[in-house]
Amino acid sequence: MEAMLYDDRVTAAGRVAGLAGASSLHKAWAAMIRKDGNAGALIAAVPEKQRGAGWHFVKARHLRRSDKPTEAAKVMLAAPREAAALIDTNEWWNEQQILARDLIDLRKFDTAYRIAANHSATTPARKGDAEFHAGWIALRFKGDAATAAKHFSALANVTDGPISQARAHYWLGRAAEASIMANQKCSEPVARAVQTISGVAARHLQGVTTEVAH
Repeated sequence: MEAMLYDDRVTAAGRVAGLAGASSLHKAWAAMIRKDGNAGALIAAVPEKQRGAGWHFVKARHLRRSDKPTEAAKVMLAAPREAAALIDTNEWWNEQQILARDLIDLRKFDTAYRIAANHSATTPARKGDAEFHAGWIALRFKGDAATAAKHFSALANVTDGPISQARAHYWLGRAAEASIMANQKCSEPVARAVQTISGVAARHLQGVTTEVAH
């Protein structure tokens, strides 16, 4: 049933909701998809035994759509993490990505980072995207170059395409530059060396992108 609901197949899911013992969850999920005014009440009325990963997803998305991203983040972070429980990990990462960016707009950088870092992505492409987002938030908004570098390294490890590799190494260079520049004891030659590394990576990224475009 939940696999159908992640795909917005409300009617088909309704046919098996009773057999699955999840009628209340189905009603709440359908209301969220349709953006019905009573969606919040139906979500709150779902019994405890039906409050698995799917319920957390429905509640988090409803809260985000209701302009309550902070509350949505709390629900998202409390959700189960196992891929088997999530069923549609792609849809989970889509929601996490949107939520993280909404939190950035509110300057909730720590929470935005936690959402991205605790992502549910499982395919190489989406895992790479998630690791990039976590690293970008850590570097750009938290000023944490060491943590950012870990995520950019993970990006390099989970992807093998030329553009993804160039992107990973470019941002590893940016993280290294930020780390050394933040250390007031660093020598000018070392700083110049790191800037050179970043520049080379940037040119490589541009070259790869141009090559693929042709």
